[in-house]
Amino acid sequence: MVDIPDLGFLKILTGSGLLKIKQRISRWLAYQLAMLIVKIVGLFPSSWNLKLGKLGWLAFWVVPRERKKALQSLNIALGKELSPRERKQIAIGTFQHLGRCFFEWVELFYYRRLNWADYVSIEGREHLDQGLELGKGVIFISAHLGNWELMAPYVALLGYPVNIIARRINNQGIDDLMLKLRRQTGVNVIMREQRSKVSKSVIKVLLKNEVLGILMDQDARVDGVFVAFFGRPAHTPSGPVALALATGAAIIPAFIIRKPDGRHILKMLPRFKLQVTGNKARDILDNTQALTGIIEDYVRRYPSQWVWIHRRWRRQPQSRNNHK
Repeated sequence: MVDIPDLGFLKILTGSGLLKIKQRISRWLAYQLAMLIVKIVGLFPSSWNLKLGKLGWLAFWVVPRERKKALQSLNIALGKELSPRERKQIAIGTFQHLGRCFFEWVELFYYRRLNWADYVSIEGREHLDQGLELGKGVIFISAHLGNWELMAPYVALLGYPVNIIARRINNQGIDDLMLKLRRQTGVNVIMREQRSKVSKSVIKVLLKNEVLGILMDQDARVDGVFVAFFGRPAHTPSGPVALALATGAAIIPAFIIRKPDGRHILKMLPRFKLQVTGNKARDILDNTQALTGIIEDYVRRYPSQWVWIHRRWRRQPQSRNNHK
């Protein structure tokens, strides 16, 4: 078990920033509630908790805001292909999946009561090795699919130097805990908010021939382009492709999937072949579209394991010309 970050009540009230006291108190209470749940989880054996996580489907009924977002996203993506009943079942499955992810996260990272080697396996490791043999680093392209929090730590535990780009959670206590748990497995976390340092950090990582993990399936409010995702324009991070074009780093798409027995398999795909024409803007757009197509394919294969509660299509181009 890891130490809980010190986040006393007075520290919250006197914290930096312009947050209103009411907001700071609310976040402190949210942190305390989260830690209470984590402590309660610790009272039960791992086998119970892994089964308890399946009750995550209850959140579909008790959290109407998130239920609405999930159903809206599914309607946008699959409204013409699946019936309302089928989309509802996928949404319920998504909530169940996320509940299981939470309990797995607590067991693996916080209490460390599960054996990684017994719980996660890998397929296509040779593609990662081949990418690193080129000597220019590897960019893992993945998505919020399966229990994605397990990917980077698992690869790091296999002995690879792994780095990820992450954003801060809007709650200091939970953010500090997440950062500590990620780093304890050997993963180096590059905070996205430190814009002046991010570019230098990722270039340094690739020059050292290390692994850089990036999730590019969400509208993360970073530099990006509009590409088709389930047939509709979606603002997508273009940084991974731009970085690969500039450095020569190998792009390896990778996804972690929950198997029917509850365990996970990390699937590494062959190196993505960048299309290079010399037209930088076009190359960024076309390659980002191609990678998004790979992500869509995996979401279609395992729809209940993707985060439909994210508003993927919240921004739309001002005109159709923007994403042609």
